[in-house]
Amino acid sequence: MSDQLTDANAFACYAVGCPCWAVHKRGAHWMCVPHAAIDDPRAWPQVTAHLRAHFWLIKALARAQHIDPHKWPGGASADAAAFVSRHGRSDLAPTRCQVSRMIRDRLTGQDVTQSRTLDETASAALWVNRVRGALYDEAIKAASEKAGRPADHAAQEYQA
Repeated sequence: MSDQLTDANAFACYAVGCPCWAVHKRGAHWMCVPHAAIDDPRAWPQVTAHLRAHFWLIKALARAQHIDPHKWPGGASADAAAFVSRHGRSDLAPTRCQVSRMIRDRLTGQDVTQSRTLDETASAALWVNRVRGALYDEAIKAASEKAGRPADHAAQEYQA
């Protein structure tokens, strides 16, 4: 029985009760992105509570990663939009997003803004990445605000 329990938890985040997979190693322990971004372990319960409250979204993201890419445009993306709307998070529905970033032009040496449109209704991977990032940002901000630390500082640390 203990071997089964160990195997089942082999990829789990070190933070007690966290529903996310561990992807970052800090010291001797593996943690998920939000827990790895918070230095103070006393703030981890807030992160875990936020993630557990949004477990429905974590399960939906895991399911979306395994959808046949040919079924996502139209049918499955519309289902995902309806699902997040039923949970009161219509802001997380698949959409077309305008994304901009600063890049250095190799010819002129100038910094220029590159913009492009990402169509999440045509790609489950784009939607999963945006929604997972939003979920992690919310968890980090919730814990940082409770600890009295600026939320922007913690969110920027884990992205670096």
